[in-house]
Amino acid sequence: MKKIFLLVLFCCTSFLLFSQDFSNKGKDFWVGYGSHVSMYSGTGAINITTGGSQNLVLYFTSDQAATVTVTIPATGWTRTYTVNPNSVTESDNIPKTGADDARLAAEGVSNKGIHVTSDKPIVAYAHIYDGSVSGATLLFPTNTLGQDYYTLGFTQSSNSQNSYPFCFVIATEDNTTVEVTPSAATQNHAAGVAFTQVLQKGEILNLMGQLNGLLGVDLTGTRIRTVSTGTGGCKRIAVYCGTGKLNIRCGTTAASSADNTIQQMFPSNAWGKKYVTIPTFNMPNNFFRVMVNDPTTIVKLNGITLTGLVNSRYYQFQSNVTNIVEADKAIMVAQYITTAGNCGNTFIGTNGDPEMIYLSSVEQTINQITLNSTFHANITSHYINVVLKTSSKGTFTKDGVNSSASFITLPGDPTYSYAQFPVTAGIHNLYCDSGYNAIAYGYGGAESYGYNAGTNVIDLYQFVTLQNQYATVNFPATCKGTPFRFSITLPYQPIKLKWDFNQNVNLTPNDSVVSYPPAGSSFVPYDSTFVRDGKTLYVYKISQDYIFNAAGTYPIKVTANNPTADGCSGEQIISYDVTVYDQPTANFTFTHSGCISDSVKFFDGTNGLGRAVVKWQWDFGDASSDIVKNPLHKYLTAGTGSYNVHLTSYTDIGCKADTTKSIPLTSAPIAKFGASDTTCAGKNIVFTDSSSIAIGTIVKWFWDYGNGVKDTLTTNASTNQTYNTTGPYTITLKVQSSTGCISPFYSKTINVRTNPVPNFTLPIVCLPIGAAQFNNLTTINDGTIGTVSYKWNFGDGGTSTDPNPLHNYASTGPFVVKLTAISQYGCMKDSTKTLATVYPQPTANYTASTEVCLRDSTLFTDISNPGTGNSITKWYWNRDVAGGAAFVDTLQTFKYKYASAGTYTTKMYFVSDKGCVSDTMTKTTIVNVLPIALFTNAATICEMRAIGFTSNATPNAGNITRWYWDMGNGIINNFTNANTFNQTYAAWGTYTVKHMVETDKGCKSDTLSKVLNINPLPRPIFSLP
Repeated sequence: MKKIFLLVLFCCTSFLLFSQDFSNKGKDFWVGYGSHVSMYSGTGAINITTGGSQNLVLYFTSDQAATVTVTIPATGWTRTYTVNPNSVTESDNIPKTGADDARLAAEGVSNKGIHVTSDKPIVAYAHIYDGSVSGATLLFPTNTLGQDYYTLGFTQSSNSQNSYPFCFVIATEDNTTVEVTPSAATQNHAAGVAFTQVLQKGEILNLMGQLNGLLGVDLTGTRIRTVSTGTGGCKRIAVYCGTGKLNIRCGTTAASSADNTIQQMFPSNAWGKKYVTIPTFNMPNNFFRVMVNDPTTIVKLNGITLTGLVNSRYYQFQSNVTNIVEADKAIMVAQYITTAGNCGNTFIGTNGDPEMIYLSSVEQTINQITLNSTFHANITSHYINVVLKTSSKGTFTKDGVNSSASFITLPGDPTYSYAQFPVTAGIHNLYCDSGYNAIAYGYGGAESYGYNAGTNVIDLYQFVTLQNQYATVNFPATCKGTPFRFSITLPYQPIKLKWDFNQNVNLTPNDSVVSYPPAGSSFVPYDSTFVRDGKTLYVYKISQDYIFNAAGTYPIKVTANNPTADGCSGEQIISYDVTVYDQPTANFTFTHSGCISDSVKFFDGTNGLGRAVVKWQWDFGDASSDIVKNPLHKYLTAGTGSYNVHLTSYTDIGCKADTTKSIPLTSAPIAKFGASDTTCAGKNIVFTDSSSIAIGTIVKWFWDYGNGVKDTLTTNASTNQTYNTTGPYTITLKVQSSTGCISPFYSKTINVRTNPVPNFTLPIVCLPIGAAQFNNLTTINDGTIGTVSYKWNFGDGGTSTDPNPLHNYASTGPFVVKLTAISQYGCMKDSTKTLATVYPQPTANYTASTEVCLRDSTLFTDISNPGTGNSITKWYWNRDVAGGAAFVDTLQTFKYKYASAGTYTTKMYFVSDKGCVSDTMTKTTIVNVLPIALFTNAATICEMRAIGFTSNATPNAGNITRWYWDMGNGIINNFTNANTFNQTYAAWGTYTVKHMVETDKGCKSDTLSKVLNINPLPRPIFSLP
């Protein structure tokens, strides 16, 4: 069914759309999988194995949650998707192989129609892509489709074989008879020879132009229409046009790249008479084609009549600027992007490629669009062109942000403005109070896409309207409880006309109404006629009032018997939805000073509940009135203090509402205030109100504190302000009465004084003395430092007024020290610092050898802990206190060798990095006397005889625990006792014997050496007698 939301003014051809119900937004769509160069092998055979490297996907967007179903009815392939509000949902790849193969790769009839349905209105797109060869189109809902089309393509040229120009038609109802007159030879049909084909719902007739190598025919001007059979009327069809791969270039030089194109055609009854063209951003040198239905149509480009009509069907021109294309009869306009780097489009290098975009006329504007700037495939930049009335640009928003500043007034027609918006990939929302036209496009490396971003597809010659005494539009809508009459406009005179209201219980009356020709006439009598685009249109009305008693959407059906020989004779069923709205709600606001001396500005705030408010009647309560939307009125007297203002509002569909409000008036109040005496920078200064009013009450206080800060208060309570910078400040106050009457300003100047800047250094303090010397660093920038006084609080209960006090602490703290500096004007400021540098006296500790042997070194090692965060910088050692030695500065660890044996008292203290002196640690070290080695041996010392050795050593300190012997003949003895032992020398001679002993103190004696002369034994010699 149809829903029309438009304004038809019979005196001109301008249209105003109020919703998308007759636009590209809908619930039912038909599309086909158009030919693409990648579907074929190098020999031209259709790729049935993989289906080709191209993919076809559909995109869906909506402003509300929707459930979308995509089907190929003939094969049963079905997918269901959930579309979230204000987002993009992408379908699965449409099948291209097997039983579900939907590709239109050959000419002829196939049952491959792709059906899209939704439970809520959506916007749908088709996008076929393969690397850098892609095309996209906006889809038109079934209720906007027409019955008569002329295809609009381009001269076929490509850089790849099998790049077929094509057009195809999809039947949306069974038993649809299609008549086709090709403008050029197709695979199976001759140019100019009409033929018919009966299609069932979902079937597609695909036409593919003939090729000669890389060149092919141009199918522009091919007429595709439905014709009636028997008593049945014409039926709606969807028609698409494009090419498998196309290059668009200037001159004869072969292009290095080409691109796929596909667009859904506008039916000829939705063409317009005026178009505004905007160059594509960064590729501004475009081709344009202007399609005419009637070769006698006068077409003007920027006021100059075009010549050179091609094939009695279209004009072609190039342009890189904005244009106004106008005609005396309906026309269709296409805009073409060229091959990358061609026709002067060198601004983005090898980015961009051919694309074909069908433009909407200014008669088919729309006021809200949701579109998708696709990221498939290889696309890196996206743009949207918008054309609108200059008077409405202030309400235009892109993605919710007002974008009126982006618009430029159109040269040649300042009533229109245009903008080119760079955008990101993804969903975008465009809105304007009034209608506009838009296209979306984008580029990548040797790649592009483009499509009409959103449009109305209104049948300009056949529509239903509802009329009442207040309605200003011919439109199938009304309000509940509002009387109206039905009317229909047709491009022919029917021989029978029947209105069927389906016995709607919410409509009074609801019986069907049938009209017949009167006696002696062949046609149903019409009520009026008018001419549009050279066609006579006939208006038929029902001469009784109807009332809907509930809001909603209600179907009606009009059956008209068409007797004309235009191919659509027979019974034609015209189905529409009537939209019934709730009554509007009248409301208004006003701005007024509240003072009798000033005018009141009224602003209409009527809620039309989905309809435009177009008429107003104001009664100001003082015997005066107005009829503008937002009037200005000045009362001559205050009267009784208020006036009752009455507003009656009317919507475009004739619904009305009214309301009354009281406008109060009073005299002007007088502002006044006082300020506190002490005014210091950074301190609160108190302001006290003393304003007054003769009649009425003061309800608002507007303070300007002279420092950029302003307040609006609703009580007269004292307020305060802090000024951080010195100097004079002028404070102003104005007050407002309960009626909005505002007083003159009252002003007072104060002088804000400087504050001293207290500062001081924190000392390092060492206990137990704890003396802390504070250094005052306070400054004041007015040069009066000598007059500043001070208050110290040391954090331990101590205080001082000295500039640089000395204070003794008894513990480590920490202590919060506060210095208050006070100027001669009483301006004071505090500075607080934490004194965490009061250190306790550290404790010294060290290790020293307890006992050592004479001639051995004593090891001294500091093991003091100076405290967390502290370190030791100096060590002071006394190695012989009793001997009168002094402290010396030495290392943390050192060795010392005492010259004589004895007991020595040692001491140590250290100084930390904070300058604190530790206590003194004392230790004792004993230096032991060495033992003395001594031994005796037997008197008789002969070779080979045992000789006794006895140690006579003395320990001197401790006990001897080891006796070491070197016998001089290689024998070493290590004994643990002093027992006498024997040694035998094998040979006589001189031997040096050495002896050393070691005590349990670890002390070793000097080695005692003796030389022994071992006597030989006598050698008896004898001889035998």
